[in-house]
Amino acid sequence: AAMEARKSSPDGARRGWRGARTVLVRLHRSISDLIATEVEVVEDRCTGRTFGTLNMREGKVQRLLEWLSAQQLDAQLLREATFFSDSINDLPLLQAVGTPVVADPDAHLRAESLARCWPALELPRSSGEMQPSPIS
Repeated sequence: AAMEARKSSPDGARRGWRGARTVLVRLHRSISDLIATEVEVVEDRCTGRTFGTLNMREGKVQRLLEWLSAQQLDAQLLREATFFSDSINDLPLLQAVGTPVVADPDAHLRAESLARCWPALELPRSSGEMQPSPIS
């Protein structure tokens, strides 16, 4: 029901699905799947409650594995994937992919990424092009 609600928006916007500093950039109108925490809908209204596995921490890995299975894709594809994050809450998914990259990490993730020698991006605070740079 939540997916249908997003699709029915006249301008195609995905309202109510952003996290603290997470931006979904829709490059193509053909995006058909969005892995997110499910919201309860009763009589075409959101109740404010969630159901199922929350799409956070270890739940992100579980939801992604479930999605891969539903697509009849091998879970080993995660080892070929790249994942970007700024939060220590994403540590389980960063550990599950082949190429973890931190972007403007919080203090806990910064320390973890340095210990693991993960690549890092520092995003510019003003207009300009994003440039990869090591965090020291």
